[in-house]
Amino acid sequence: MNEKTLKISIHTLAWVILFTLPIVVFFRMNLPMDLLLLSILPNFILVAYFYVNLHILVPKFLLRKNYFAFWGLTVCIAIVYMLLIPHPPHSPHHALPNEISKHLHRGQSRTNFFMSFIFLLLFLMIFILSTVITFLEEYFDARQKKQLAETAKTKAELANLRTQINPHFLFNTLNSIYSLSIENSPKTPDAIMRLSGLMRYLLTESESKFVPLSVEIDYLKQYIELQELRLTDKTKLKVTVEGDYDALHIAPLLLEPFVENAFKYGVSVHEESEIAINIQTNKNTIFFTVRNRLFESKIETSKMGIANVKQRLGILYKDKHTLTIEQKEGFYIVTLEINTI
Repeated sequence: MNEKTLKISIHTLAWVILFTLPIVVFFRMNLPMDLLLLSILPNFILVAYFYVNLHILVPKFLLRKNYFAFWGLTVCIAIVYMLLIPHPPHSPHHALPNEISKHLHRGQSRTNFFMSFIFLLLFLMIFILSTVITFLEEYFDARQKKQLAETAKTKAELANLRTQINPHFLFNTLNSIYSLSIENSPKTPDAIMRLSGLMRYLLTESESKFVPLSVEIDYLKQYIELQELRLTDKTKLKVTVEGDYDALHIAPLLLEPFVENAFKYGVSVHEESEIAINIQTNKNTIFFTVRNRLFESKIETSKMGIANVKQRLGILYKDKHTLTIEQKEGFYIVTLEINTI
């Protein structure tokens, strides 16, 4: 059942109850049928008032803080409605004893008061119901617009962050290939071929919100193999992948900046270097660690790449991730934990 059908069903049920209630009251009070027919007219006024209040009075006057017009029109409609309420006709009691006549008169007065009270209660119910519904619709409509605006903003931010990934990655990788070319290394053609494969991934997968973790790991392995081409024997590299990750997904290129920084700032041609990369999964959680030597001349890390990752983590994994970056005992250590659910 869609929203429109549900709304029509609720309104129909409400009006059936409204028109049935007077019939029940009249039969219990043994009132004449002609009076029952007259009582239907105020109910039609209630139906009209419900929609007038719902679509005109509340949104155009009350919500716009035009209280004088709102309450003035509401009181006028209430007076017209109350004037149209039918009452049992007064029967002449001249031929009856005085005490009996007074008793019958008091009975008619109580009946009139009871009917006026019932119809006034109905009017107040319709007033409250239509006003509350309008406020609720206004609230949910405003909340939906806010959510749509936040979603659009999030998409725009992610799109902007994704556009920063490709130039940043390309610039750093070309620097690595450039260093090989200066040395006239025979590894240069292989490096260019590997770069083309990585760029293909960037163009096809980076636009996706999430990719299989297995695909992201394959990309990282290709990137690491590219970086290995320029490493010397002075660098110890250890890459471990553990756990069952076939069913897991992750935002693309979320781990790569940390690996990129390790190769960019954790490698020295003069000193012993060490890079350890570990990816481990446990059910729906991804544990990622990068550990590399910290050289005093390279303490400044890539601020743009890390800032980009932090923003994406905050958008895509809000309250579902833990990121720790620390310098400890001569090493630069990044620890990231992501809950993929």
